[in-house]
Amino acid sequence: MKKAWVIGGGVLVGLLLAVVLTAYLSLGNIAGSLIEQHGSAILGTRVTVNEVEVAPLDGYLAIRGLEVKNPKGFKADSIFRLAEVVVRIDTGTLGDSIVIVDELNIIEPQIYYELEFPEGSNIATVVRNIGAYQAEQEKPTGAEAAMGEPGVDTGDAGQSEELRLIIKDFRMLRAGLFSGTNVKNPVLQKFPDFHIQNVGADKGGATPAEVAQYIVGIISKRMLGM
Repeated sequence: MKKAWVIGGGVLVGLLLAVVLTAYLSLGNIAGSLIEQHGSAILGTRVTVNEVEVAPLDGYLAIRGLEVKNPKGFKADSIFRLAEVVVRIDTGTLGDSIVIVDELNIIEPQIYYELEFPEGSNIATVVRNIGAYQAEQEKPTGAEAAMGEPGVDTGDAGQSEELRLIIKDFRMLRAGLFSGTNVKNPVLQKFPDFHIQNVGADKGGATPAEVAQYIVGIISKRMLGM
């Protein structure tokens, strides 16, 4: 069960990281409403943000008070809370095929694990929601289906290059997992801080999804190895 907590929590951290980085790097700016909109759609439950601080010319982004509400059918108010995420980007690489993230700090991520019947766990529910969202996004529209028919020249469709990143310095600090049958007084399990350097550098940059997958693996390995 511990493995499920850690991997599921890693999925939440990694996915939210991918949403934040993609939004900032694609738009050059970011607003709390954008994170709330996209995060809620992907996770299938409400995502809220207290504050967003952006200095685009300096490549600085801070998001504070991010919260993911529990899916329907669960008693606790939240499944995930994050005190702060801080990103510093090398602005000289914006617009390049590979964007350099000088610093990425995830501060005090708190995961709330809850098990209810017949729903199962709240983490498993969110993971299913993510899968349903991805499946829906992968469905071709009528126009896309026509353009994708054999023998049809789609021109430049699908030729845009996917964003790739190298994260020089990544830290996760003061992570915790809340669990137990008493929602009002859950048991807290603290995890050690960890520091990773040069994420994606060995392969000439990684997509936000690959970065998320890599971080999920690190979280699983470090926490399960305690």
